[in-house]
Amino acid sequence: SALSLSFLVLAMADGDGARNGSGAGGMTLSDASYEQLATMVSTRLSKDREQAEQRLREVEAIDKVLEERRTALEDTERRILAMANNLDEVVELNVGGQNMSTTRAVLTSAEGSLLAGMFSGNFEDGHKRDKEGRIFLDVDPPLFG
Repeated sequence: SALSLSFLVLAMADGDGARNGSGAGGMTLSDASYEQLATMVSTRLSKDREQAEQRLREVEAIDKVLEERRTALEDTERRILAMANNLDEVVELNVGGQNMSTTRAVLTSAEGSLLAGMFSGNFEDGHKRDKEGRIFLDVDPPLFG
């Protein structure tokens, strides 16, 4: 009926008005014109649209963070797979001035060790190198070997 529709419209526009039978400014349902009801509906739709747009912005921001994390995870996965393929790679070292050669597999064999971390593939660009391009480790050679 028209009265229940008006009541619904007022409830949409003003939650308190729906509970006490009056809308904005103490107006009762029977006093509200169709223009006033239309204005209330338009106002409510506008508020709902703003809330939906805000929620959409929030979802887009979260989506961006997730995309950045996915990209970082894929990059890490590529490095790990590349390292798995390079375990037999010979690594040239300069240990305290003494040149040594070994495989990456040997350097990463003790899981959780400093050497395993250094040669895991995550820090390849951070190694200090000597003039010949060997990775320099400032360690006493007899203790290292």
